[in-house]
Amino acid sequence: DNEIKKLYISGFSLSEVAQKVKMSSSGVKYILLKNGIRLRNRSDAVRVKHHKRLDSYGCNLPKKVPVTLKKLYTTGLALYWGEGSKTGNTVAIANSDPLLILTFLDFLRKICHVDERRLHILIHYHNDQDEKNLIDFWSKLTKINKKQFYLSTVHSKNKKNSTKGLKFGTISLRYSDSVLLKDILEGINHIKVTSEVFCE
Repeated sequence: DNEIKKLYISGFSLSEVAQKVKMSSSGVKYILLKNGIRLRNRSDAVRVKHHKRLDSYGCNLPKKVPVTLKKLYTTGLALYWGEGSKTGNTVAIANSDPLLILTFLDFLRKICHVDERRLHILIHYHNDQDEKNLIDFWSKLTKINKKQFYLSTVHSKNKKNSTKGLKFGTISLRYSDSVLLKDILEGINHIKVTSEVFCE
C-alpha cells in the first residue's frame, strides 16, 4: 500500500502505478481511496504530466564520440537498425539474445547517458517457462530493478512455437524518449548513406 501511495503522489498515473506494481488499475484505485488519497481529475493529471516532463531530461546522441567508444556507437546504431522500433516516441529493441541486449544497453548507458530510472523491460515467454526465473535472470543481467519490469506477456506453447532457442524468453528493452529516438534514427540514416557510398 505504501509503495502505491508513494508512486501516485510522486506523479505517476493510475495505469503507470498499476504497471509498476503489477496490479489492475481498479485495484490501485481501491487502495488509494481506502487510504484517503484524493484521485486527480483531468486538469490535475495534465498539470502533473507537464511537470514530470519538465523534471525529466531528454537524452541526445552525441555529435562527437571518443575513439574508445566509436565501435560501440556504430554497433548500437546497427543493432537498432536491424532490431529496433522505428515509430512512436520510445526507443525499444526486442530480442532473445542476452549478449545483444547487453550490447545495446551499453550503448544507451555509455553513449547516450540515459536515466536509469526510465529503463524498462517487458518479457514475452511461453506457458511452460517460469516467469519468476526469467525476471530474476534479466534483472541480474541488465542491472535493471525488477520494479521497472512491465507485466510479462505469456504465450501458449504449441508445435509451431517451440521454446527451443528461447531459453530466456524474448524481451523488449524500452526507454521512452522521443528526442533520443529521433537522434538514433538520424544516426542510422547516416550509416545508410555511408553504406551506399561504400557499395558504389
